[in-house]
Amino acid sequence: MITIPTVLVLGAGASIHLGYPSGRGLLVKIMDDVLPEKGKYYSTFRPSLPSTIDQSFITEFSNALYFSGMGSIDASCEGRPEFDVIGKLAIATVLLACESGPLPF
Repeated sequence: MITIPTVLVLGAGASIHLGYPSGRGLLVKIMDDVLPEKGKYYSTFRPSLPSTIDQSFITEFSNALYFSGMGSIDASCEGRPEFDVIGKLAIATVLLACESGPLPF
């Protein structure tokens, strides 16, 4: 039994059984369903972005994710502070969709 205040930090995989994506699954969902203009969640995502983020920046972000060769959005955006806002909103878009029910991964 734990007797002192303790914080457990769990990775994305800890909630897969609840219908949430793994780190890689989250990256794939963002690439397939959030960022493309014809993506399933683009119409939810785009209005949430600040007006200073235009389509060319979304494309730049998408290309950076695609060409990073990384297995998660966190790793793909590491060291790229210009992607903080768009990255967090892309993650939130997918996770909010999960709140409505499991996504088919």
